Amino acid sequence: MARVEEPGTVQTPETLLAMETSGDVCSLAVLRKGRLQAERTFRHEMHLSENLPATLEGLCNDAYVTLEQIGAFAVGIGPGSFTGTRIGVMTAKVFAEVYGRPLFGVNALEALAAEYLGLGEAVVLVVLPCRADIVYGAVYDVSDILPKALVEPAAFSVAELEQRMEGFKEKPLILCGPAASDIFRRWQRSFPEHLSLAAFCPEAPRASTVGRLAWLRKERGEAGESPVALAPAYIAPPPISKPKRR
Repeated sequence: MARVEEPGTVQTPETLLAMETSGDVCSLAVLRKGRLQAERTFRHEMHLSENLPATLEGLCNDAYVTLEQIGAFAVGIGPGSFTGTRIGVMTAKVFAEVYGRPLFGVNALEALAAEYLGLGEAVVLVVLPCRADIVYGAVYDVSDILPKALVEPAAFSVAELEQRMEGFKEKPLILCGPAASDIFRRWQRSFPEHLSLAAFCPEAPRASTVGRLAWLRKERGEAGESPVALAPAYIAPPPISKPKRR
């Protein structure tokens, strides 16, 4: 079994713990100076709150750290599963508040776009399923070390999103995200020369990517978010069923 330092040991400022729980596939990661030390990924099958503590303990064992030693926390804030996102955000907020550490929230769409950093002139459209004919979407410039939002994360109808993309027809456009295949099939005639479907895209945002983005922000001197103020990026309200008439 991996060794874990006893509680009360000195904080390690160069370590960061990241959590991504906004999708069906969740992950936790520990980074040191921006480099991955350990990562655990699991499909929670609607049992996230039960699985999270044991997975977190195992991750800390893998990385030879305790929560007290972690120098900063990062968390995926969605959009995605309302329950999963809330659990992850609340857990990270508690850790940051209890241990007095910086906290960084990272949007799920930005984390997926970050998988394609360095592609020069190409723009990346990330799409996640929301509900029937509605997607969460955002467009990013990925030419720098951090994604830059050209269209901010929002909920769009497929038709509305296609209209928003008219202004990007002159640049290579890469589609990625869990809803990308369906959008690609619908838009092939509208964007015949500029549209491409990412050959590989994670099924869900990765905690390691969330952690790297947070570390880059920390290195740039950002203080992070207030544990009290940080909130999930639900974007669209959850569907609420109307009470049945008797």
